[in-house]
Amino acid sequence: MKFKWVILFSLIPLLSRSQSNSTDSLKKVLPFLKDSSRIDCLNKLSAEYYKNALAETYYNVQTDTASSFASEAYREAVIIHYNKGIAEALQNLGEIARDRGDFLTAENYFHQAIHLFEQIHAWKNLAGQT
Repeated sequence: MKFKWVILFSLIPLLSRSQSNSTDSLKKVLPFLKDSSRIDCLNKLSAEYYKNALAETYYNVQTDTASSFASEAYREAVIIHYNKGIAEALQNLGEIARDRGDFLTAENYFHQAIHLFEQIHAWKNLAGQT
């Protein structure tokens, strides 16, 4: 039984390093991306920072960074009328607001995201699968 715990605790640093590598990789390619690819990358960065924040406190630098990437994705997606990017950014902003305890704002973001996901028939996103 103790052996299982040793293995588990020895893997934790590897898991957190892989999340860091993921955000580092996304940040490196971001300046070279345009249009919907750039927006998808911004949304992925937002989601990664949000996931990293869950292990810490809810309102911290990680959620601020996640919110910043989601807001940027939203602004750019609106400019090019990329509904999937808008919906994913709204979903990310909703999750961040919910975990910060701002339930009314979160509900507003989620309703907007659901409406857009339904318009573009993104059923996986509505089911919580991306």
